[in-house]
Amino acid sequence: MLNNILVWYLAIALIVFGVWFGLFLKDNSTPNNHLLSWVVLLIAPFFWPIILPISVIELLGKAKAQRRHQTKIKSPHQLAPINPETLETGYHES
Repeated sequence: MLNNILVWYLAIALIVFGVWFGLFLKDNSTPNNHLLSWVVLLIAPFFWPIILPISVIELLGKAKAQRRHQTKIKSPHQLAPINPETLETGYHES
């Protein structure tokens, strides 16, 4: 029983490491030779039972905020039609 739990724990940690390693290599904000980044990348997957739920909550919060922001922006169908006769152009005929 304990062996099965340990195998699943390490298997998920390996999957988490693989995903994060791929994201780390694509990330341009930190150089790949930054030692602290590598240390975190090697240690963090072992704490996946804590880190993954926190990451999911953070991503859901960002997605919710983005949806709220998008609903504040009016779509072209919600905008009032432009009347050329009342449009201010800054040009006045004398």
